Amino acid sequence: MEREDPLDDKVQAAAEEMEAEIEELEERSAEVGEDIEATEADWKRKQADPGVPGAEPDEEEDAGDDAGQ
Repeated sequence: MEREDPLDDKVQAAAEEMEAEIEELEERSAEVGEDIEATEADWKRKQADPGVPGAEPDEEEDAGDDAGQ
């Protein structure tokens, strides 16, 4: 006959809580990644639009992009 150890129960509960937190953090990380991609795409679109003041691409950025090609 096995005896339930209260410490084992606490460890199991803590492990389950940490696993749930990991899942939540992974979901939030994916959402942040999507936000970053959307923001980057929006910024590039604005840089390409001459009607958006202050969004002109930096000359240094353009030179760096061409150097890698």
